[in-house]
Amino acid sequence: MAVTDFYQMNAGDFTNTDGFNGRNMNDGNRGCTSCHSDLWSTISGDVAPIQHVLASAPGYGKSYGWTDCTTCHTFNAALGAPRLDDRIHNTHYANATFVEAEHGNCFSCHDTDAEGKWVMYDEFKYTAQASGYVDAADAKLDNWLRLRGRSAHSANEVVIESEPKIDVELSQPVTDEADMYVANNYVVPELSADTYTLSVTGVNNERTFTLDDLKALPQTEMTVTQDCFTNANNSVLIGNIPVKGVLLKDLIDACGGLKDGMTTLSNHGADEWGHRNDVNFLIEQNAIIALEYWGHELTVNQGYPVTFVLPGVSGLMWDKWVVSMEFTDEDPDNNPWILYDVVGMKRQFQGTICAGWLTPVKDGTEVKVGDAVPVNGYAFLDNYMGHSLSEIAFSADYGNTWTTVAVPKDFDQKQWTYFEGTWTPEEAGTYILQVKAIDAAGSEQYVPASVIVKVTE
Repeated sequence: MAVTDFYQMNAGDFTNTDGFNGRNMNDGNRGCTSCHSDLWSTISGDVAPIQHVLASAPGYGKSYGWTDCTTCHTFNAALGAPRLDDRIHNTHYANATFVEAEHGNCFSCHDTDAEGKWVMYDEFKYTAQASGYVDAADAKLDNWLRLRGRSAHSANEVVIESEPKIDVELSQPVTDEADMYVANNYVVPELSADTYTLSVTGVNNERTFTLDDLKALPQTEMTVTQDCFTNANNSVLIGNIPVKGVLLKDLIDACGGLKDGMTTLSNHGADEWGHRNDVNFLIEQNAIIALEYWGHELTVNQGYPVTFVLPGVSGLMWDKWVVSMEFTDEDPDNNPWILYDVVGMKRQFQGTICAGWLTPVKDGTEVKVGDAVPVNGYAFLDNYMGHSLSEIAFSADYGNTWTTVAVPKDFDQKQWTYFEGTWTPEEAGTYILQVKAIDAAGSEQYVPASVIVKVTE
């Protein structure tokens, strides 16, 4: 737990002067991570009464925050998670440390926007409105502030830079396995190689494969990105995995082809998770029955001994611990991609189209004027129904202007696009760097991923 006291004004991750931030904003005492250095310890032991879906600490040196939780806990549905607003309010206001020692109140977690609506401070602090103005990048406002003796570009002293010196190169590297997230939908089954079988029906030669039988089939290697469908804004539930296993089309061939009229594949996992998908779509996506990640057999949490991997599609549709595959003439599931332009664009629910910062790793990182500051991160887009990632865009003026970098045409759309390079600030102050992914079809990440950087002389 961090030491906080709402009565003791603290500029926090913003420039610490005697101006707006030091007297009014109080960033250092607001938001989840002002008190909780990392929400992982909270969700992994202190709160969850049942097995939590997220089963791994955050990778890439980052921390879990409010947005990592809210993407599941705003659904209020069986496949989402319970709403936590009242639970969190009750927990905090019944806690003497929060109320008495830290003088916590509504504005410890919330703010109000220009329309008077309650919003979460952890999201609101990255917006121009946090400065007290709807458009903090307005040139007239800049002049207005300067005429009143303020040297900064905005009321909360965030530097407005329309052409940030961000110089990056794009690549598609494999993720360090230690940084890869683990999410388990239900109780984790432990299957033995000695007794494991995979039954395949709806084919001309119905078969039951042992693990050795699967290993004897033609093996294919590929690298694919797994991102959680609920990968939050600027989150780490994503990674690029080297996979080895049996292509679905090769498994079908090994079974003598499909019976007439079989158009849908139903997967069934030992954890009772599974999906029905159009067979042609799965083959077009190079769906693969994975036996290895990173050059070794799958771990239990990776779905040992068999995980059905659907390249280019969110990890929600990857079925672990698969024990049966049934080809049928049923209709496919009403797949969650219907949310692509509904949820994915209107919430911080970014799993369908996302970009995020990995370096700087946290808000408030301090750097020097003129230094070439290392920056890196990722962008990824579910390439369902022909969607493809076309550009990564950067901004340092609250998104009023964007500097775009085109994704090379020869990049594999089933892998993330990783950016790495430098940003060189030319003025001291607080910066809010933003990045977003842009779809070739014209859609883009609705809420950019943001990180706050403090630049000193």
